[in-house]
Amino acid sequence: MKLKSSHALKINGYNIFMLSDRLAEKLGITENSQICVVDAPEDFVKDFVTHMPESVRVTDYIGLRGFDLILWWPQTIAGLEHQLSKFTYCIKPAGSIWLVIPKRQFATERGITFSWAELQAY
Repeated sequence: MKLKSSHALKINGYNIFMLSDRLAEKLGITENSQICVVDAPEDFVKDFVTHMPESVRVTDYIGLRGFDLILWWPQTIAGLEHQLSKFTYCIKPAGSIWLVIPKRQFATERGITFSWAELQAY
């Protein structure tokens, strides 16, 4: 699958997500993929959708089922297990759930107080 373009998605002028064909392949995004983006930075969904082929559907509403991919920006470690268990009802059997954790500098700006290491240890 080819994206409309490779692009660095920016929030407040900072590159937060380098969207490329290689990343789309790694995330498992293919033609007709159904993607849910949860708790993403403001304007991320709009910018993300702009670079997806028209057959790819992107929403920030987790109440649906049948997603191929869920991208989640957790705000806290508390309730992590509960939230992930809710996602399992929304994802296809061969789908994937990716947690997106910003670098420490940007995490602090978003009020995130845990590190990637703490998340992995959870």
